[in-house]
Amino acid sequence: MLKSLASQITAHEQHYYINGEPKRIAMAVIYIFLRGEHSGDDWNNWLKSVTDSSPFNHWRAAYQDEKGLIKLHNTQSFIYALYATIKPSKNETLTQMVPNLEMAIKEVN
Repeated sequence: MLKSLASQITAHEQHYYINGEPKRIAMAVIYIFLRGEHSGDDWNNWLKSVTDSSPFNHWRAAYQDEKGLIKLHNTQSFIYALYATIKPSKNETLTQMVPNLEMAIKEVN
């Protein structure tokens, strides 16, 4: 399920998400991790896959074309929605996810 959700974050670089899609995807991801079936390493690896700039060498290169801008916009929107939901939580599982999420935000900016 996480792999499927990850594939939807960028909308296959076809269109910009503007109707709340990032938050809906973020909520699904949160509930999957709240089930307790995934480790901290699973979270870190999944988050790294989501924030991977490929096919670009780095995120700055995403500004070179429309597909790159779509990927950047949708990835940032997802990461911000996830962070806004997780950060204020008192749930131990979610609070443990915050440091890596903050690093992901810095990477994608």
